[in-house]
Amino acid sequence: MEICSVLLCSLLIASGVLSSQADGIKDFGNRPLEGLAVDLSPMSLDVLGGNVSLSFHFPSNFPGFSSARTLSVLVFDNNTGKILHTENVLLVRRQISVILPCEIFDHPVLYTFKYRISNSTFEAFISQTLPIQWGEIHIDSPTNHTALTRLGSIWIRHNRKCLPKTYRDEVNLYYIKGHEKIFLTRKYIRKLSNGKHRMPKRSWIRMRFTCDMFDTQGIYHFEYQTGFVNLTLAKSEAIHVYWGQQTLSSPVRTIFPCKITFAIAFPQPRCSFGRTQDAIMMGYRLPETEPLIEKPVEQGHTAAFFRCSLFKDYVHEYCFHYVTTSSITKTTVTVASLCLPTHPPGTSNDDGWSWWSHWGLCSSSCGRGKQHRYRMCFNVSTSKDKASTCAGKALMSRSCAHNPCPERYDAIDKEQNKM
Repeated sequence: MEICSVLLCSLLIASGVLSSQADGIKDFGNRPLEGLAVDLSPMSLDVLGGNVSLSFHFPSNFPGFSSARTLSVLVFDNNTGKILHTENVLLVRRQISVILPCEIFDHPVLYTFKYRISNSTFEAFISQTLPIQWGEIHIDSPTNHTALTRLGSIWIRHNRKCLPKTYRDEVNLYYIKGHEKIFLTRKYIRKLSNGKHRMPKRSWIRMRFTCDMFDTQGIYHFEYQTGFVNLTLAKSEAIHVYWGQQTLSSPVRTIFPCKITFAIAFPQPRCSFGRTQDAIMMGYRLPETEPLIEKPVEQGHTAAFFRCSLFKDYVHEYCFHYVTTSSITKTTVTVASLCLPTHPPGTSNDDGWSWWSHWGLCSSSCGRGKQHRYRMCFNVSTSKDKASTCAGKALMSRSCAHNPCPERYDAIDKEQNKM
């Protein structure tokens, strides 16, 4: 009989009818506690919008208060049925508040809650559920900006009381090229320092982006994306970026007289960080001509120097261009230009002979003839000035030939050629 009693007790303990506290066995059943009232606060919430409180009011006839017992609250994702968090408190008084930390509620879903009382058969879902939705997030940023300058700050406005624990939200910067969105850079919202979770102290987050991100004229915008499902929660207004008023200057007004080098000055680029593609190009004024030489803009320098031997005195004018190459579009654009005459007024080649004109028509339509071209002497008022300034002839002639003429025209052609 004693053997049967021992076996019966063992079966009852295994089936959950009896529980053994001495062995520390936690035997959970599926029976709600009669008379237990539970209040949920708040009844709805935005993602990461704050802590959630469950207030338990135990019936007066409940005898199970003990420091050896715990009340466990399990938080479930109603869509997947997965347990997201378990919070344990000592069951020592009739009214108990269980605080569920904010970071649990990091995605929009219906959350459900279950309680368990250790060393008992009491376990059940509470009737209240908690719906969570994405909260409001806004990005405040400038709408106009000058290329290659610091943007200043953007402000992330939010209503969150904590930051996510298992993923990181981010702010991405994009350049808009037609219908294409080109990713430039990102900054994460959550940062870890010494293994500790950094909490937001205010209802806004301030961010700064380096000036080299805005090295091209065009349209940009920011996007706030959650790392939970790579979903965009907010977009900034379009940021219109324009080229600034870059300037070129020279200490003199003409190329000549030039002794050793010729200097072109420019302001130190405000965005010197990472600027390795800027250059000063020198060439003729005509837009279709290729540049003659290119000088890189060196960090810390405010002038580029060109050897005097590069300049020819018969060229009327030279132009200098400050160019920059976009890291986004890989195109090179001119942001400033300066054109200077080669000679001072009254001393250039224009004060003497002009360029030769094109050759005129041949004097004969067949056989041999002559054609002429001419040039003019400028800026002289007397024949004496003309003799000293414009040496040489003003008219130049050369022979020209066509198909042989018919015989009856030979005599006429010979007479014309003698003239």
